[in-house]
Amino acid sequence: MVARGRTGALVRVQARKRIDGESTVRAAWEAMLASLPPGSIAMRTGWADFDAVAPGDEPTLCAMGATMLQGLVHVAGDAPRWAVTLVALRAGRVDRAFVCDPGYDLARLSPCALAWVEPYAGDDWQQSQRYPIVRPLDVASGKVLT
Repeated sequence: MVARGRTGALVRVQARKRIDGESTVRAAWEAMLASLPPGSIAMRTGWADFDAVAPGDEPTLCAMGATMLQGLVHVAGDAPRWAVTLVALRAGRVDRAFVCDPGYDLARLSPCALAWVEPYAGDDWQQSQRYPIVRPLDVASGKVLT
């Protein structure tokens, strides 16, 4: 996707609270899949954690993330809390998205969190303490919070 000059994001969905019951996890997985644009590839990476690579531009993907988060909350009820993180995929820098850790910034957000993440852009990105730029998004609209 990125090699062809298309933009996109690594979509990370993580349960922020323990989820019991395969039916709830399956419903969350299906809600995530239903929100992804055509051409996306997804996989389950943990009990209630999912990753996907989705094509699209930043505004479109941020709106998709808001829809996804709303769907996750709807199917799983009030108890589970979710984080949907959209990590920018850039030509020549795709590997940075897969090692990017916005965890400190996400921990400060509300129980259900949505964020757009730009991996650290410097040439020394493989060294420790190279933090990404994390922009929290409004969970209803997907627009950047100011």
